[in-house]
Amino acid sequence: MEEAIKGNERVPPANFSVAVDVEGAWSVLGERLFEIRREEEKILGNTSQVLEVVRSMKGKEEGEARYLQRIKELEGGLLQATECSQNDHREELGKLYKLEDKLASLALDNAEWANKSEIARGEFHRSLFGCEPGSFCSCQRPPKKNKGVG
Repeated sequence: MEEAIKGNERVPPANFSVAVDVEGAWSVLGERLFEIRREEEKILGNTSQVLEVVRSMKGKEEGEARYLQRIKELEGGLLQATECSQNDHREELGKLYKLEDKLASLALDNAEWANKSEIARGEFHRSLFGCEPGSFCSCQRPPKKNKGVG
């Protein structure tokens, strides 16, 4: 048995190799843990960047919605103003047509009055010269006096 014990002394103790193996495992595990933490930090950084982008997009969408609403309001106002302007133009055009009709009527009345005035003037001249409207006498106008002679 002593030989067996002495023989065991020649074999390196098991505790040392197990300790080295355990230390090696711990160092490998530590390195892996460090790598995992680095990757987690990258993922967290990317996640926070994604969140910022999502927030900014949400803000932009809300801004776009406000702008679209404002555009709709302005378009409605423009449409109202255009319709109002068109109605005003229609009313004014209707007034112009009425005035044109009235002017045409007055021009027709004026022509009739001008004709009647011409007839009255002719009758007046005939009566001055002693011609009756029904007779065929030749009416002569008195000669004009020369302003230069005299």
